[in-house]
Amino acid sequence: MTPVQKRSAPTGCDGFSPPGVIRFREPSRKGGSTPYEKRIYNRNGEGLARHHRVRPIQLAGLLLVATLACHRSAATALGDGERADSRLNGKWSEIVTLPGISLIMNLSTSGNDVTGTGTYAIEAGRSGTLTVSGIAAGSLVKLAIAFDMGTAAQFDGNLVSSDTLSGHLKYGPPESLSPSLLVNFRKI
Repeated sequence: MTPVQKRSAPTGCDGFSPPGVIRFREPSRKGGSTPYEKRIYNRNGEGLARHHRVRPIQLAGLLLVATLACHRSAATALGDGERADSRLNGKWSEIVTLPGISLIMNLSTSGNDVTGTGTYAIEAGRSGTLTVSGIAAGSLVKLAIAFDMGTAAQFDGNLVSSDTLSGHLKYGPPESLSPSLLVNFRKI
């Protein structure tokens, strides 16, 4: 083995070795040579040894624990025995300040299930019907809204008083990264 290159100054993406690395060429069976690296560390542990890297299995374990903890808290809040608040039953209208815009839902509950129908209107645009399905436990509500034009929305909120429903409304499929809007509905 013969050293090909030794660098001690930090480098960027120029193809040279980082500090503490010596590149070697080892003869191959076909008569050529194949490069490989040997990492070198000094007595102070400087070099690549001082960097803490997270192994993929550690990251996967952490994500699994976090996911299970979040899933369990959501399941506890929505569906583990607590029935939906009966005050959700009725007609709800989104509180908006712009003329020509409306979102009205007529909701009914059965156990933890929430269903309903409604109407919508877009300013200087179309209007139509919608269907609602979802779950609720106590005052917590998760709704999926399907518009007649083929789009969808999700509402995640709370019944904050007997006539006010407040939460976040997100348009698009559930897995989309579209932003959510803070909305309030008033019982009419």
